[in-house]
Amino acid sequence: MSTNLYADDDDEISIDPEFLAELQKDAAVVVRRIRESFAARTHGSPDEYLTKQLKWLAHALDRPRELHDRTWSALMREGLPDVYIDAVLGDSFFEEESALVIAVIAGLTNMAKGTSSLEMEDEKTALYLIERCPEIFKALWEHRDRLKDLDASTPATLYTIVTESTFAWFLFHFADRYQVYHGYSAGVDTYIPHVSLYCWVHIYQPGDVDFALSGLRFLTDRNRPCAYQTQKSFIEDVVIDTIGGENVLKSFERDLEDAFLDDAGDGGNALEAIAVIPQLVEHPKMQVLVQERETFRRIVEYLDRRIRSVNDSDVEGLKSGWTEWELALIYFKTVYQSLSDSFAHKDMSHISVRGEDVVIFLARGTEWMSRGASRDASSDIAGILSAFGRWAKMREWREVAQTFLDGLIRGTRSEWIPTLNAIDAGAYRRAISGRAHNDLSNAWKDFGMRMGLNENKERKRVQIERQKFCSYTLCQFNRKEPQAALLSCKGCGEARYCGKECQLGDWKVHKKTCGRRLK
Repeated sequence: MSTNLYADDDDEISIDPEFLAELQKDAAVVVRRIRESFAARTHGSPDEYLTKQLKWLAHALDRPRELHDRTWSALMREGLPDVYIDAVLGDSFFEEESALVIAVIAGLTNMAKGTSSLEMEDEKTALYLIERCPEIFKALWEHRDRLKDLDASTPATLYTIVTESTFAWFLFHFADRYQVYHGYSAGVDTYIPHVSLYCWVHIYQPGDVDFALSGLRFLTDRNRPCAYQTQKSFIEDVVIDTIGGENVLKSFERDLEDAFLDDAGDGGNALEAIAVIPQLVEHPKMQVLVQERETFRRIVEYLDRRIRSVNDSDVEGLKSGWTEWELALIYFKTVYQSLSDSFAHKDMSHISVRGEDVVIFLARGTEWMSRGASRDASSDIAGILSAFGRWAKMREWREVAQTFLDGLIRGTRSEWIPTLNAIDAGAYRRAISGRAHNDLSNAWKDFGMRMGLNENKERKRVQIERQKFCSYTLCQFNRKEPQAALLSCKGCGEARYCGKECQLGDWKVHKKTCGRRLK
């Protein structure tokens, strides 16, 4: 994706041919002139020509191959990186007019990106930019309250309408270069995580999520695991005391909603947000907020909607959807621990997690597995079902957590038979192994019985209720009533379908009980 923020189809603002010719002829002259203009100007006073030069230069840096290696090398040799960095670190830079600030940031962004876009990588420049990260991003962090205004006030007449924040795109490329050259993510010493979290919360447009959150990958980086004290300090100092835990959780909830917007790219992909949120709530104060805002319920609602948005032919969608569920499982384990601790203290008053949501979460994980998940999580799911099943039979549990237990029963009545059917469908399609099929099937059957349900009775009840829904498990109307009338299977008369496509999609599974091919 291009980082050029300037419209090419406007003669006023596209790169000036004379400027480009001069740049290619003698780049050193251009750099010296820009450096001198910065030195001579009065802070805050408009300098339209300097701003135009910076915009043209950023435009040129966005196309390093067209610049030719010799021009790029001359720019770096003459000290262009320092011209940009000195500007950012200079007095009152963030009080300058938006166009100038954005032009400098865009130039730095394209320079970082361009170090890997040449015929030969410019490792020297990349390493120098990485070395200066702590100074650059500390300056952004200290002036964070201005970033949103600068980003939002960029004149629409000067820039192409883009879906990314200038600052989010900036930190994305610096975080990427840092990762490439160090082999691990930028840590708190670089201030990249600080700016990343701020951009995610306060400077946001749909499609921004992956860019803004790229600076928080240090929390989950296996190549350099984050120390507990570092994580704790970051949560206390940055999340709670500066940006605000409420704001962080609101941003997470926003991402879960916006993932399904038409222009959200992958259509329902909130992977980065789900990856980072378990790390940001590992603190007692954040756990209180999580319960107050019913964060787990929102995750479950997202996952429930997500699985209906992906069809079996969408390999990448299936892969990312399963990964999201696995990442949510990390968060669920903190939910499980909270429930366990509350039960041990015989006090569930602060717990907002609903029993229904626990069942739905485990059912969606099972359904993802039945559709061919990349990792076998059957033992995780079976273990959790077993634990909740045991708790449900304990008298002490019923006394302390009756409301939660009632929710478990309601959720099981709704999800039990459809989930058992999904497990069988996965086996018929050979999407799961025989062992995983047996483990999941046995675990769910045992769990349902511990909730006091009878499989035969439930199947009959569900069969009657299912007449209102499409029988094809992957159809969006498999769990909600369609407006149009459903067609009955001509073989058995019991299955219901939206049309021929759903009938054919369900045939591999349905033929086991139907016995007659549809015509």
